[in-house]
Amino acid sequence: MTILLLCTSALQNYNIVFNQFYNSFRQGAWNTSDMGRVIKEFEQTYGRTDTVWVVPFPYWVDTRLPAVWAGIPNRDMAMWTDDLSSTVELAGPKLFMLKANTDDPNANDQKSLDILKSLYPDGQLHLFDSDVPGHDFWIFFVPNQ
Repeated sequence: MTILLLCTSALQNYNIVFNQFYNSFRQGAWNTSDMGRVIKEFEQTYGRTDTVWVVPFPYWVDTRLPAVWAGIPNRDMAMWTDDLSSTVELAGPKLFMLKANTDDPNANDQKSLDILKSLYPDGQLHLFDSDVPGHDFWIFFVPNQ
């Protein structure tokens, strides 16, 4: 009886830790490591990260974490929607990452996208398709002008 109880307990604990908790954590944690990889690729291609920003949106990512994943500690990559026009005067290629939600327009940062499209008509918009549903983000790239 003791062995049966021990095995049942072990199986339940395994399920709680490695299945239920894992799935719950993946749904609650944003994919800042993916953003960090995008930043790192931009740095390897263009040799700079000072023109890379994350546009804050309610209940989205901590804008400091993508920089940490990219190997740039102590940098907050936030560029607020109201300040996007200040990036026009900066030379070189630019990269913006924004909250995406193609299913719910209220959770999609459409206001910032519209501003970026008006500031940079030659900008290229791509959707980063995450493995976790609902964790996609927009990548808005502005080529060197």
